[in-house]
Amino acid sequence: MANLSPGNGQNNQNWGWNLTSDPCNDEWVGVSCDSQSQTVKGIVLGEYNFTGTLDASSLCMVKSLAVLSLISNNIVGIIPEEIGNCTSLTHLYIRKNKFVGVIPDALSQLSNLERLDISNNHFSGVISTMSRISGLVSFLAQDNHLSGEIPEFDFVNLQQFNVSNNNFIGQIPDVQDRAEMHKNVGEQRDNWNKLLLNSINMITLTATTMAGVAATGGAGAPLLALRLSSTLLFTAATGMLFIMNKIQPSQLAEEQRNATKLFRQLQSQIQTTLALYDPTELDVKDAMDKYWLLTKLTHFLCWGK
Repeated sequence: MANLSPGNGQNNQNWGWNLTSDPCNDEWVGVSCDSQSQTVKGIVLGEYNFTGTLDASSLCMVKSLAVLSLISNNIVGIIPEEIGNCTSLTHLYIRKNKFVGVIPDALSQLSNLERLDISNNHFSGVISTMSRISGLVSFLAQDNHLSGEIPEFDFVNLQQFNVSNNNFIGQIPDVQDRAEMHKNVGEQRDNWNKLLLNSINMITLTATTMAGVAATGGAGAPLLALRLSSTLLFTAATGMLFIMNKIQPSQLAEEQRNATKLFRQLQSQIQTTLALYDPTELDVKDAMDKYWLLTKLTHFLCWGK
């Protein structure tokens, strides 16, 4: 961090960030540490009006660093290849700065990286290597100058994905996958409806035939059985029509899948908040409101009320 100058922190007597003090024991501004091991876990320095370049070689000497957030500053230059040495990094937020150049291949070597936000900068070039990060759940790269085709990310795990306002070509893979999914859902629904309709028609035809035979056969126990059987078949056909109109299993499964995805997003947001700072009462209330709303939604999808 030696190459950065904090415009909003120079007058803070408790700023720290010098070689004569300890980041954990002396509580450097923006630094969070593991209480047991006394190792640096996170650096959160948003909106400090930093200028200069990012010195990843010294920063990544802290092998325990998991969270780095430099949101809304005036940092310039490129992301150096040395960022690949931050092997424990799980969250990297550098949006709203003035970074330029291409996304370094070293970034894709961060196998523990889960959330990456490089939006609102001046990055250019392709992002083909970013899809190699298998554990990525959030990738935000909107409002840059990136180009080329969007690679095949693992959209099953991605909870946040935004590459708008760039110079990409081709179709967004998620849109293509979503269209294919809806096509499959429609085909499954059509097959379900055809199968039920054919079954109902056969049951109705059989019941009608049995009722006709019973009506022309006079009296007796066998004919009474035919009448009862035909009545039961007509009732079954009516019940199946009612079920067919009420249940669309593939659509219901899709909505339940979306509800599960929302729960995972909420869990991830809570974990991110805890990693970045101590949650406020407002943060807790917001999380609880979202939880109860999702609980009601899930209950409705499962029970219909």
